[in-house]
Amino acid sequence: MFSFRGRIGRLTYVGYRLVAALIAAFGFLAAKVMSGTAWDEPMTAAGPRFIAGSFLAIAVLAIAAASIRRSHDLGHGGLFAILMIVPIVGLFVGLYLTLRRGQYGYNKWGYEGGGSPHPNGMSPRDLYLAEFR
Repeated sequence: MFSFRGRIGRLTYVGYRLVAALIAAFGFLAAKVMSGTAWDEPMTAAGPRFIAGSFLAIAVLAIAAASIRRSHDLGHGGLFAILMIVPIVGLFVGLYLTLRRGQYGYNKWGYEGGGSPHPNGMSPRDLYLAEFR
């Protein structure tokens, strides 16, 4: 989940995003319970804020890794995923990463779906396309 190498498809990308949201929500809930404050009051103690921030950092790292791997699946470099932090553009980049089908077969980040069904790693057609395109 935290690897920046390879490719992932749309369904795996959405799944990783949901897991990251659950990690962030669990961290916030654990910190809120640990702080002992009411739900509508801010957390002021350092311990609960550190816990919430740690879980949020883990979730952001998971989303960054998934977005970079999804960019690889679409044939873009990892820097393409950085566009997600630009306020308006990030919405469209996020939709593009979520809805667009990845490149067929082999690209420079690996085979579609992470593995190859052929014993040598690539089908003859994909080997031809990778060499002569």
